[in-house]
Amino acid sequence: MGKNLTKYVAENTAIVSFITPVFAGLETILIGMDNNDSIRARVIGIAAVYLGIGTLYSRGRDKFREKFNVNSGDSESKIQFYDTLYGFVFNLAVAPTFYYLAGCRDLKEILMGSATGITIGVTTAAAIGYAIETYKDLIGVETSKRLPNFISKLNAREKVFLATLLTTGSLAATCEIYMHH
Repeated sequence: MGKNLTKYVAENTAIVSFITPVFAGLETILIGMDNNDSIRARVIGIAAVYLGIGTLYSRGRDKFREKFNVNSGDSESKIQFYDTLYGFVFNLAVAPTFYYLAGCRDLKEILMGSATGITIGVTTAAAIGYAIETYKDLIGVETSKRLPNFISKLNAREKVFLATLLTTGSLAATCEIYMHH
């Protein structure tokens, strides 16, 4: 697999693996959405990530960090601050457009949906950033200084196995949410 394709897979799988169980839980447990509606929303969300929104997020995050001179060797608080700030900026730009393209024409609905999306984006941005760096390291795209030494020292085969295990764990967590709702 080429380097660009490997990076694409790592970034998007990281995002999907993190957000899928989070949104499944929010939609079904917190909001009370029907499982079928939530599953349909997750399928659309996953497709959107792999069709470009995930790459847009990840590459935009890279450019944002570059602009503010943030790298994986910086303090965790600095990295998380800029990831959170980027999550706000990204969702502020994307959320209203998303709701408009989804068919919302009522300004109040667009604003409320966007505010919710921005809030979720801000609260999950640091974790998503960490997930992206973790997957890129585990799949062999880019080394991250943020990972614990015992993970950094794993060989390539063990790291790919760990990435597979994380993805499988995300799927299992999502299934559990749907089974118990």
